[in-house]
Amino acid sequence: MSQVSAYCCDEAFTPPMPLTLARAGQWVRVAAVSGGCGAAEHLADMGLLTGEQVQVVRPSAGGPVLIALKQGRVALGRGLAQKIMVQLVEPAGVAAPQPASVPA
Repeated sequence: MSQVSAYCCDEAFTPPMPLTLARAGQWVRVAAVSGGCGAAEHLADMGLLTGEQVQVVRPSAGGPVLIALKQGRVALGRGLAQKIMVQLVEPAGVAAPQPASVPA
């Protein structure tokens, strides 16, 4: 098996996607901002940095994306949210469900 296929098939790895594709209730980690310095600075001023985990409160349905960030909520315009690349994650402090054991 090649290095690439092993990496792509790793269940813990989720490829980055635009924030606009995340669904309500999902936890995501900011992987990158593709909008240049202005967008990155604007998001940093709001406390949304690379590596930050947020929860999607209301997804984009042609309008703004509402996220839970730290102790508050932030509405991001669809255009700006499209520039934020995120990865699905487990919420901070919540363990992933364990598979049921199978009797031998």
